[in-house]
Amino acid sequence: MRTRTLLLLSLGCLVAISVAGVAFLVRLAVDDGPEPALPIGVETTVGDLAVTVNGAAESGGVLTVDVLVGGVDDADGGASFRVISSGRPAPLIDDGCSPVAIVPTSCQLTFDVSGSDGESRVLFLERGEEQGRWVLVVD
Repeated sequence: MRTRTLLLLSLGCLVAISVAGVAFLVRLAVDDGPEPALPIGVETTVGDLAVTVNGAAESGGVLTVDVLVGGVDDADGGASFRVISSGRPAPLIDDGCSPVAIVPTSCQLTFDVSGSDGESRVLFLERGEEQGRWVLVVD
């Protein structure tokens, strides 16, 4: 290959990379960021499940979340919940929300947060392609 051909190929690659970079920056500029956290005490539908997170309390490294769930028959509905505590997943100790029934039922989820070094507690619920997120204010 001649020098002129190599220079033209390198300029073509430069243009392609520049266009891809500009497209990526435009995509970042229009991104709205994460969805805001869902409010505590307000009924929300995540996928096929109607959920109301009523509050949370922590004592002795155990986080207890009060939830009202319903809208679907699911034998393992409570297993869809998880807590991130100070950036780490908190293990579920007791799934008091399974089974979930069509009629809304009040229940409690218990998580082990004893290994957490901060006070941040976020509850997640994943149902199908949808996700709900609540920032818990611990008593």
